[in-house]
Amino acid sequence: MEHLYDRIRDARERAGLSVNEAAERLGVSRVQIWRMENKTETISAERLFMIAALYNVDPFELFKGSKA
Repeated sequence: MEHLYDRIRDARERAGLSVNEAAERLGVSRVQIWRMENKTETISAERLFMIAALYNVDPFELFKGSKA
């Protein structure tokens, strides 16, 4: 079963962004990106929407794993 953290990493990779590029565009440190992708940081709904917009994916897809 794929978790939210895995889906976020996969979406970043599909968007063609490195950890450093994603961090810069989101205005966070690369350590925070690493933590978000490795289950060591809680992700707020606001941050999830920012990530979805940056990675050009539906936020629901990140949250649930599919578009229903």
